[in-house]
Amino acid sequence: QINYYHNGDYMLFATSGTEQVRITSDGNIIAGRTDFTYNDTSASNNTFLELYGGATAGSRGILSLGGRTGSDDGLLGTIWFNNANNSGTSPGSTMKLSSAIQARAVTSDSNAQNDAGGYMSFFVKGDGGSLTETARLTETGILNVSSTGLELDQTAYKFQVTGDGGGEAASMAIKNQGSHPSKLHLMSGHGNW
Repeated sequence: QINYYHNGDYMLFATSGTEQVRITSDGNIIAGRTDFTYNDTSASNNTFLELYGGATAGSRGILSLGGRTGSDDGLLGTIWFNNANNSGTSPGSTMKLSSAIQARAVTSDSNAQNDAGGYMSFFVKGDGGSLTETARLTETGILNVSSTGLELDQTAYKFQVTGDGGGEAASMAIKNQGSHPSKLHLMSGHGNW
């Protein structure tokens, strides 16, 4: 059932007499309820998509991005963050795509066992630059960070920051703005650290 209500200028999609999805007069989409759980009013022209799991405790809204691949490094899903004020439509310094999160498959047997894993890549674009992968969370929970994309696939350490050896240093800061000191605890289960 699809209804349009002139009194509120919204469109309603229902199944078995129950509202499932609403498109508001502002072009926002709400699924699972009739109004927003939280509405960011910092800008009057924000656009929302809300997936609400329902009033039952433990229920949740899920955004599912699915792909189908049997290839190692095959694409599974991507979230794009675009700046429509940029002019370019293809990769380069003026492209509209400004950052992205991407998931790729990990498989050693073309997924013959139907058990492929996945890793996540994080891409950003500097002002006047090109979109570059700068962080990767591997399928085993290793986090690699490099502004130039170096050694994002290393597996020797659970966390690694890599510089290019030139003008970019491999640096990390732990800073506390308050009155207490910053701390870094190195601990080991056998008591040595």
